[in-house]
Amino acid sequence: MSTMNDERLLVGPRDAAKLLSVSERTLWTLTREKKIESRKIGRLVRYSSDELKRFATECR
Repeated sequence: MSTMNDERLLVGPRDAAKLLSVSERTLWTLTREKKIESRKIGRLVRYSSDELKRFATECR
């Protein structure tokens, strides 16, 4: 099995908030305001690591 780096393609809201150094509540607000794109997989909400990087870069 080849191992890429530890970066996951999709992360949950708790991990996404930690990566952005914001609270989960702030993350939900950003998601609701369509500033960060999320994906629903069944009942689960997931965030793309690329989308989180894009948001962090634009907010500098």
